[in-house]
Amino acid sequence: METPQTLEPIAATDKPDLELARQILAGEAGAMETFYQRYFTRLYRFVYYQVGGSHDDAQDVLQDALIAALKSLASYRGDSSLYSWLCGVAWNKAADFRRREYRMAQVERRTIQDALETGSVDAGPMPDNALLRSETKERVQETLMALPEHYRQVLVLKYAEGLPVEDIAQIMRRTFKSTESLLTRARSAFRESYAAASM
Repeated sequence: METPQTLEPIAATDKPDLELARQILAGEAGAMETFYQRYFTRLYRFVYYQVGGSHDDAQDVLQDALIAALKSLASYRGDSSLYSWLCGVAWNKAADFRRREYRMAQVERRTIQDALETGSVDAGPMPDNALLRSETKERVQETLMALPEHYRQVLVLKYAEGLPVEDIAQIMRRTFKSTESLLTRARSAFRESYAAASM
């Protein structure tokens, strides 16, 4: 799989999140640039793991998420960090993407099955989708991507994004205790899978 591009670190500004949101809404000069510098790279990385490690898909979903976030920015009240709020928007867009991908895969399967049943295609082996994508050589990423989706998501939010459990619960629409429990199970699954891969 492709890995997210690493960009040069950008110096953080001292503008509080709510103030930055208000400046964007007011159309103040430089506010949008600050917004992109502060959040674009982190959100890209977040979305990249939500869509299964595809650079092109991550770019498309991120674009949709940023457009949606800017359209609904007036609803941001500062109850959580602006980044956590943005992750919530991106989470929803990634979920929409996964639903579309699932529906398309179902249609593809039905089409192939119909073609096989009518004899219009050879019943030889079909190419495995996994072989069509370039694979990362890093065991950690391989292990992460092999986990069930909800395990991968909670681990990315916690360890790649460094979000507190309270924010993760809000993004994943779970209770705090349910999120803690999920995180414990995900960590355990990761450890087992990682150990098995190294044998």
